[in-house]
This record gives sequence, structure tokens and C-alpha cells, in this order.
Amino acid sequence: MSESRPLQLGLSAYDLPAADFLALARAADAAGVDSLWLGEHVFHPKEYTSVHPGSHQAQHHTGPLVQEHTHLLDPLAMLAAAAAVTSRIRLATGILVLPLRDPLLVSRALATLQEISGGRVTLGVGAGWLQEEFTALGIDFTQRGRRTREAITVLKACLGGGFVEHHGKDFDFDPLLVVEEPTPVPVILGGNGEVALKRAAAVADGWFSSGSLSLDEAARLRSQMLGHLADKGRSEDDFEMVIRPERADTSAVGSFVELGYRHVVVWADQVWDAAQPHEQQVAAISAFVNDVRSQVS
Repeated sequence: MSESRPLQLGLSAYDLPAADFLALARAADAAGVDSLWLGEHVFHPKEYTSVHPGSHQAQHHTGPLVQEHTHLLDPLAMLAAAAAVTSRIRLATGILVLPLRDPLLVSRALATLQEISGGRVTLGVGAGWLQEEFTALGIDFTQRGRRTREAITVLKACLGGGFVEHHGKDFDFDPLLVVEEPTPVPVILGGNGEVALKRAAAVADGWFSSGSLSLDEAARLRSQMLGHLADKGRSEDDFEMVIRPERADTSAVGSFVELGYRHVVVWADQVWDAAQPHEQQVAAISAFVNDVRSQVS
């Protein structure tokens, strides 16, 4: 990666009430955090047998990822609210399960989000792993990868400005207009499997690691991704790798930066306490950001 790309520090949130997420957004924005990522699931299956592909890794959130008491938020609605109470922080879905949705509807929501935020929104997407979500919505789980790739093609075309049409296997429409002028939204793909890495190198603007990674795992995935980018005639100059370590401390962040990562995202609840007053929240996050920036380059 080019040494000229500045270090980006982000926070990742999941299982938060809406009011707490907005408090986090305000505090992170004031503290100088570069990005805020919100994960999602659509609903809680009463029971499920699907296994998260990162379940073999050390996870900050232990136990089932989707259960009765997990507080789920719609990420696009929540980022719109966050955009209204922040002024500079980059707002991202981390991640949105894109194949569950019609990309025409997503493109309209993204265009609105970019208007509200002044262009600060990034779309982090994944193909999904919870089969029960797909079954309930009547979508073929086995074709989620193909559907994801085609949906990204549709999104980029619709947000490119002007009339577009598309005739594919999963989506088919005659000429229509979503936005008159180009409304770019970076698309970053999640997932640590070989198929997900190849998909990101082929169609996305970047890649976001799934789960909380050890240093060895992060090094292996970075090497794989660089290889896939080279196969596509691409490099890190036009591709962003976003990594999430197991711990939120200067030493952990520094180790990932030494591997070559320039965008490190930590779990928000490791540096932020919802019970604290706003001023203390800002002070705690600022201390983390300042400590990392002073010791890690």
C-alpha cells in the first residue's frame, strides 16, 4: 500500500438500541474517529442451525449472534439518523446483507443517505450466512453469491447518473432513472472465505474483515487479497482493506498497521461506555484516538 494513505481509525457497533447508537455517533464524531460501522441482521429466527463462517475465530461478542435479546437496527435508517447528528465522520454499513434486498430500493436509499450526509456514506455488504433469513424472505440461499455480484452491478449503474437498464438472472428492468447526476457510494465487501475475497477483488472498492481477527489470520488474508487484486490487474492504490482486530489498544492496532493495513476498526464498546455522560464518552474515545495516532504511523 502507498505510505501516503493516512491511517484511518473506525468503530464497529452491533446490538445497540437506537438512542445508544446515536450517542456513539455523536461522541465518535466529536472525538475524531474516522469511520463508524453498523452491523445488521433483519430479524431473530426462533431457532437456527446456520453457523457463522468466522465462528472458529476469537469473537468479541460471544454466544449466538442473533438471539431474542439481540437489539437489531435497520442500518440504512439508522445511518440516516446518525448523519443528521454528525458532521464529519464516515458512516458505513458493516455489513448489510445485500442479497436479501432489491438493489433498486437500496440505490434509492443510498442516494438519499448521501444527500443527507453530504457524501459520507459507505456501503459495506456481504452475501450473508444465516440461511433462515433467506428462507423467510423467499430468496434462494444457494445463489446469494451470484445475487450479490449482480446487485452491486445494478447499484453502481443506478448511482452513476442518468437512465439505466439491466437484464440479468436475478434482476431485470427497462430504462429507468434513480439519480440524474452521479452519486458515488464506495462498496466494500465483507467475508473471509476464498470466494468472498475473490468477489471483493473483482467488483468492490474494498474489503472488510468478518469477525475479530488474530494477527496471523490478518496477515494470511492480506496476502490472499493482494494476490486476488493482482489477478484482476488491480492494486491497493484503488482498493481499501478494513481490518478488525481482537483488541482495541495501541499495541494491537500498531501490529496490524505493521502488516500494511491502513484502516483499523475496533469494537465500539471497548472504548466507549453508553452509561457515561457525553463529555466523558468523547474524552475516552479521544484518548484512544490520540494515543494510537501519537504512537502508530
